[in-house]
Amino acid sequence: MKRLSLIILATVATVSLAACSVDHGTGRSVRYYALHQQVLSNEIAWCQMQGMPDAFLGCRHADAGAHIIDMGLLKWVNKPEPWPGQNITFFKTVAAVGKAEMNLPSDKEVLVTVSDSIGYGPSDVRRWRARVAADEHAIAAVPTSARNAIQEERDWCETRSYLNRHTKPTPACGAASSVMVY
Repeated sequence: MKRLSLIILATVATVSLAACSVDHGTGRSVRYYALHQQVLSNEIAWCQMQGMPDAFLGCRHADAGAHIIDMGLLKWVNKPEPWPGQNITFFKTVAAVGKAEMNLPSDKEVLVTVSDSIGYGPSDVRRWRARVAADEHAIAAVPTSARNAIQEERDWCETRSYLNRHTKPTPACGAASSVMVY
């Protein structure tokens, strides 16, 4: 009898430990959770009932999937890199468009004032014409389809960082993240 009790107790203990060590949601990726929001909701609910949800791979994946959704990055989950192979020069050129678009109206206004007012000489007019021309050139240098290239690349890269925790960023990711946006 004593031996049977020990066997039953050992079996219960083994099953209990095995149940604790099974990683809930192990077979589901971050991509899966991001694309299946009902499953994500169920997993988050289960994880919230656990004492240490970070101990479960499924909970960590569900958390990353929720971040993708919360940050509005869902559209980048299955898309290829938007600007592969682009370097820092490309992204600096794109960034210059925003500054040029912001400055162009006031530069044109100043040019009209300088051209029409007494007290300004030809050098003032040339200087403001050059600024207007530089603004227009910067705007024309980037096609309309590339105006959001920096944000698109950054969003894609951020999505990849959630989908694949330990991946090395692409050269375009590094270039886009190092450019200051005006």
